Amino acid sequence: MRKKLILDTARRLYNERGLSNVTIRQIAQEMNISSGNLTYHFEKRGDLVKGIFQDLISIENKFLSLYRQTTLNKKQLNNLMKSHAKAMFHYRFFWIDFVQVGRENLNTQKKLDGLMENRLDELDYDWANYLNQFLYLMATSNLNFTSKALEIHFKKIEEKVFL
Repeated sequence: MRKKLILDTARRLYNERGLSNVTIRQIAQEMNISSGNLTYHFEKRGDLVKGIFQDLISIENKFLSLYRQTTLNKKQLNNLMKSHAKAMFHYRFFWIDFVQVGRENLNTQKKLDGLMENRLDELDYDWANYLNQFLYLMATSNLNFTSKALEIHFKKIEEKVFL
């Protein structure tokens, strides 16, 4: 329970401030615990990044399992893609701080590269590109991540993929 809370807090702060702008001490302060208590669970920031990435991989694997179902109609597929994009947005620092992720944990960087390559292999090419570009755009633009913004972006891709 404590580890999950630490990972969730770190992920939120990395998304808000950027990976290189958040220290273990700041995460501990945010949680009202000592730095020593935090480093008992995660010795360094790279360990936190690795733990957060494992959560992301779990979501990605569930998504791919659902995607592989051949019984999904267009509406179900669209809803699945929206849900996945929304979930991935909560891990957007991986896309924003791509280079820094590798500096923190090279193994995690390699796995992130593999995740994006796997999308191109597993998904329809347009959807794979869209997911990767959507995350980058939503993470780096001045748009607020709202349901309306999500709908606008998905409307654009629906027109390309489903026509």
